[in-house]
Amino acid sequence: MRVDEYFLENEPDNECLRIDGYDDAIIGAGNQYTKENVLVYCYNRIIKICMESYDLEELEAIEYVDFNIVGAWIGEGTPIILHYCTCQECEKDGIVDR
Repeated sequence: MRVDEYFLENEPDNECLRIDGYDDAIIGAGNQYTKENVLVYCYNRIIKICMESYDLEELEAIEYVDFNIVGAWIGEGTPIILHYCTCQECEKDGIVDR
């Protein structure tokens, strides 16, 4: 079961927000002390998805993601973006930290 599906099923009152079109970049959930759980996304996978979805070069995708996703605060449920991901998917795909 994916993490976002877990939230819908087990924490229906949780107001964690998703980044549309980037579900494949979800790698877990996290929170800060006294805060609700939020989704955690892999930065490297977001870049990869952005490059594929919008046919962008890597630097264009990084600029787009940094401005439109990483730099966005959309409330208490704003997702965490993990920059130094060592998940198996990134290792399998050969994605290096950006």
